[in-house]
Amino acid sequence: MKNGLAIWHYPHRNVVENVAFFADNGFDAVSVLGMHMDKVLLDEEKAEALAKTVMEKGVVLTVHHKLPKSHSEEAVLTFKAAIE
Repeated sequence: MKNGLAIWHYPHRNVVENVAFFADNGFDAVSVLGMHMDKVLLDEEKAEALAKTVMEKGVVLTVHHKLPKSHSEEAVLTFKAAIE
Protein backbone atom coordinates (compact mmCIF):
# COMPACT_ATOMS: atom_id res chain seq x y z
CA MET A 1 0.00 0.00 0.00
CA LYS A 2 1.15 3.54 -0.79
CA ASN A 3 0.99 6.44 1.62
CA GLY A 4 0.12 9.52 -0.40
CA LEU A 5 -1.65 12.83 -0.49
CA ALA A 6 -2.93 15.53 -2.81
CA ILE A 7 -0.19 18.13 -2.96
CA TRP A 8 -2.40 20.85 -4.49
CA HIS A 9 -3.56 21.64 -0.97
CA TYR A 10 -0.12 23.18 -0.31
CA PRO A 11 0.12 26.10 -2.76
CA HIS A 12 2.87 27.90 -0.84
CA ARG A 13 5.30 25.46 -2.56
CA ASN A 14 5.39 24.68 -6.27
CA VAL A 15 4.75 21.18 -7.63
CA VAL A 16 8.41 20.11 -7.66
CA GLU A 17 9.01 21.48 -4.16
CA ASN A 18 5.92 19.66 -2.88
CA VAL A 19 7.00 16.35 -4.41
CA ALA A 20 10.40 16.62 -2.76
CA PHE A 21 9.01 17.85 0.57
CA PHE A 22 6.46 15.10 1.00
CA ALA A 23 8.80 12.38 -0.27
CA ASP A 24 11.33 13.53 2.32
CA ASN A 25 8.62 13.38 4.99
CA GLY A 26 7.53 9.79 4.56
CA PHE A 27 5.07 9.84 1.68
CA ASP A 28 5.64 7.50 -1.25
CA ALA A 29 2.86 8.81 -3.51
CA VAL A 30 1.67 12.29 -4.43
CA SER A 31 -1.12 13.62 -6.59
CA VAL A 32 -1.36 16.80 -8.65
CA LEU A 33 -4.27 18.40 -10.45
CA GLY A 34 -4.30 18.14 -14.22
CA MET A 35 -4.27 21.90 -14.66
CA HIS A 36 -1.15 22.15 -12.47
CA MET A 37 0.55 19.36 -14.41
CA ASP A 38 -0.31 21.04 -17.71
CA LYS A 39 1.43 24.23 -16.51
CA VAL A 40 4.52 22.30 -15.43
CA LEU A 41 4.74 20.55 -18.80
CA LEU A 42 4.62 23.85 -20.67
CA ASP A 43 7.97 24.78 -19.12
CA GLU A 44 10.74 22.39 -20.15
CA GLU A 45 12.92 23.19 -17.12
CA LYS A 46 10.06 22.58 -14.69
CA ALA A 47 9.07 19.38 -16.48
CA GLU A 48 12.65 18.07 -16.30
CA ALA A 49 12.92 19.05 -12.64
CA LEU A 50 9.68 17.23 -11.85
CA ALA A 51 10.76 14.07 -13.68
CA LYS A 52 14.16 14.13 -11.96
CA THR A 53 12.60 14.65 -8.52
CA VAL A 54 10.05 11.87 -8.98
CA MET A 55 12.78 9.43 -10.10
CA GLU A 56 15.28 10.42 -7.41
CA LYS A 57 12.71 10.29 -4.61
CA GLY A 58 11.07 7.11 -5.90
CA VAL A 59 7.54 8.41 -5.44
CA VAL A 60 4.44 7.53 -7.41
CA LEU A 61 2.92 10.57 -9.12
CA THR A 62 -0.74 10.59 -10.07
CA VAL A 63 -2.58 13.28 -12.01
CA HIS A 64 -6.24 14.10 -11.42
CA HIS A 65 -7.69 15.60 -14.57
CA LYS A 66 -11.11 17.11 -14.90
CA LEU A 67 -13.00 15.11 -17.50
CA PRO A 68 -14.10 17.07 -20.56
CA LYS A 69 -17.68 17.67 -21.64
CA SER A 70 -18.35 14.59 -23.74
CA HIS A 71 -20.70 16.53 -26.02
CA SER A 72 -17.94 18.99 -26.94
CA GLU A 73 -15.59 17.54 -29.53
CA GLU A 74 -13.17 20.44 -29.00
CA ALA A 75 -13.04 19.83 -25.23
CA VAL A 76 -12.42 16.11 -25.75
CA LEU A 77 -9.62 16.77 -28.27
CA THR A 78 -7.98 19.32 -25.95
CA PHE A 79 -8.19 16.86 -23.05
CA LYS A 80 -6.64 14.04 -25.08
CA ALA A 81 -3.82 16.32 -26.26
CA ALA A 82 -3.07 17.33 -22.67
CA ILE A 83 -3.00 13.70 -21.53
CA GLU A 84 -0.50 12.78 -24.23
